[in-house]
Amino acid sequence: MSIHILTMDIVVDDEAQLREAAYQQALKDGCDETYAAQYKDPDVMGIDNCLIMVIDPGSVPGCSIGGTEVEVHFNGDEDDED
Repeated sequence: MSIHILTMDIVVDDEAQLREAAYQQALKDGCDETYAAQYKDPDVMGIDNCLIMVIDPGSVPGCSIGGTEVEVHFNGDEDDED
């Protein structure tokens, strides 16, 4: 067994499109409509959760995913930096 760390730098160019993709993936994964709809609401689900929903497959044949985390870095143009 070996451990591999995958690092990806992702720029979100269209937040609405990402949120829609996360919503659609949540539905495909069996989440109910009420829960899935939360991915469309920035006051409920952060971009980090949307990225994980779209990018993390949940399982990879022959592997186990030990965890997924996302660091969000704003480019300085955002009004909603917290």
